[in-house]
Amino acid sequence: MSRKLLEATVVREWPDPADERRRLLSLSAKGTTLMRQLAPVCTAITAAVAEIDATLPLSDALTKVDQALSQRAFERRYAPDIRRLNLEWLQKHFTVEPIDRVVPARCSRPGRTDMNCPKWR
Repeated sequence: MSRKLLEATVVREWPDPADERRRLLSLSAKGTTLMRQLAPVCTAITAAVAEIDATLPLSDALTKVDQALSQRAFERRYAPDIRRLNLEWLQKHFTVEPIDRVVPARCSRPGRTDMNCPKWR
């Protein structure tokens, strides 16, 4: 993502003086101008989402569904299939990066109860 922002010249980078292995990013003049132009759009989207959420609390409903699913134990034998389906979906809609392969594999281990990992038995 940072490479794309650098290529679009909306951010600039320089070495971190405390750790030369790291690169620091900040908005360029072009990025600052773009942010100013997008501010009204962001405000409108935020207001629309707040209005929708006030009348139809989708995030609360999704949280309840997620909590209910986390209470159910899925058989360990389904872990490879869920991992495969997850990777297929990512490959269809996105570019699969190394972390995308690590997280599902980590989640498919028995006893994992991380926030984004279902419980496997």
